[in-house]
Amino acid sequence: IDRVIFCIFLKADQDIYEELLQKYFHI
Repeated sequence: IDRVIFCIFLKADQDIYEELLQKYFHI
């Protein structure tokens, strides 16, 4: 269960990170 939650957290974190990159670098 912890591993599943961790994977979901990483996926959401990756989406946020990519969105921030697009805002900063206008990709």
